[in-house]
Amino acid sequence: MDSTLEMMIVVPTYRRFQYLRDCLMALDALNDKTNFSIFVADNSLQKEISEDFRSALPAFTRPFTYEILDRSGLSYARNYALKKCNAPYIAYIDDDAFVDQGWVDEIMIAFKQWNAGVVGGKVLPIWEEKKPDWLEGGDLLGSLAILDWGDECRAITDYEWLIGASIAYETQVLQDIGGFDENLGRKGNILLCHEEMDVNLKIASRRKSVMYCGKATSKHVIQKERITQNWFCENAFWDGISRYIQTEKLDASCFSENDFTGLVGDCKQALLNRQDTNDFPRLMDEISNFKLLGHASFKKLALHTRNANNLGAIIQLLDRFVVMEDKYAALKDQMTQQETMFRDQLVQQGAVFQDKLDQQAVVFQNQQNQQTQQAAMFQDQLAQQTAVLQEQLTQQAARLTSLRNALRHPLAWLWKKLFRISPDKC
Repeated sequence: MDSTLEMMIVVPTYRRFQYLRDCLMALDALNDKTNFSIFVADNSLQKEISEDFRSALPAFTRPFTYEILDRSGLSYARNYALKKCNAPYIAYIDDDAFVDQGWVDEIMIAFKQWNAGVVGGKVLPIWEEKKPDWLEGGDLLGSLAILDWGDECRAITDYEWLIGASIAYETQVLQDIGGFDENLGRKGNILLCHEEMDVNLKIASRRKSVMYCGKATSKHVIQKERITQNWFCENAFWDGISRYIQTEKLDASCFSENDFTGLVGDCKQALLNRQDTNDFPRLMDEISNFKLLGHASFKKLALHTRNANNLGAIIQLLDRFVVMEDKYAALKDQMTQQETMFRDQLVQQGAVFQDKLDQQAVVFQNQQNQQTQQAAMFQDQLAQQTAVLQEQLTQQAARLTSLRNALRHPLAWLWKKLFRISPDKC
């Protein structure tokens, strides 16, 4: 991991080259203090067009990588970039989104202040055509990847969400949970979804904050083909399928291309039977019905696929279960024996440890007694030396007194020294 690089910004793209260039230029024009790189994961499956587009790009001031993938799928592209990530944080934006100045710095502040595992930003719309009168309500705008929970930075509530058009993760946390579920997320024109919701729930279960940062703002192009009632109904159809895959934890790779083609046909047939309306409650009911239709269609397909393709696998699974049951019983006996052996070893080691503790306690007590005796001897020696020193001081004081008197009466002192008698007695 590059020690100087703080974030890698990933732009997964699928055949939207008309927006991608402006998206990349907006990123490279950021004057944020955070050191970041740009990584494009092109899963358009149009190699020549992708190579021509990549060759025509100007030089970037930030570290820049453009890789052309051999598989489509939004979750696959995100996971591919995650494996390549060499920074502690990884961010994802849509190829038709344009970040504002300060976007990276504000996200980094949220990560560092809130122990966040994921941070999502505010996403405002750029309408290619005038917003229709019937388009209102937070749920519908959320389907268009528009998000505005205010200007503050805070944890989201149970009734709020983040969107993948502007979102960032702690790299290690995202890697630890296995990245994005590749059974979810858009694949070409198949509008599967909920891969971010699935990841964010897993991160929240690890006691990491899921944060919304209102100051990290970006703008998202709302293509004219998305502001039709049919598009919202089709999106709801695939939303129902995505929820079924997510809740049942299905492996979508076991379904053939013909299976998904059949689902597309079911959706188109249902769209032919509806008419646009200016009645918003009626529109919401229709969208809910398409969601239920998608859920029911995929459930029927899943049950049919399981019954048709998995009968032999079920028989083999039962045989394997019997074998595994025997292995489990043997493993259980082995574990019981190992547990008994471990318990005995633990008791023995505990006794040995207690003996060592007792021995060390005796040694410590002996050392303490020796130190007490040495302290008493030292005290006696100190008292003796103090007495001797006191005696010496007394003698010195007497001598000083005698000398002082002699200096006061020098003739008397001399007389005494010469005749060893007192002058008074002469």
